[in-house]
Amino acid sequence: MKANELSFDFPESLIATEPQSISRVLHVPFRGAPTEITLPRLLDLMSGGDVLVVNSTKVLKKADFWTPA
Repeated sequence: MKANELSFDFPESLIATEPQSISRVLHVPFRGAPTEITLPRLLDLMSGGDVLVVNSTKVLKKADFWTPA
C-alpha cells in the first residue's frame, strides 16, 4: 500500500469535532441507499433474522503528522 492511497478529501462539515447528543447509526437496507438514523429507530426497523453488526472502534483525540520517506 502506498501513502497516497490513504489520502482522502473530506468536507469539514462531515468531520466530528465533539460528541453528538443523540447517537446515530448507519442503516443499510437490503434495497436502497444507506441512511443515518437513531438507534431507537433502528431497533424499530429490525425483525427476526436481521443482523446487527457492531463496530467498537473509537476515534483518538490526537493529531498524527507523517512525512513520506
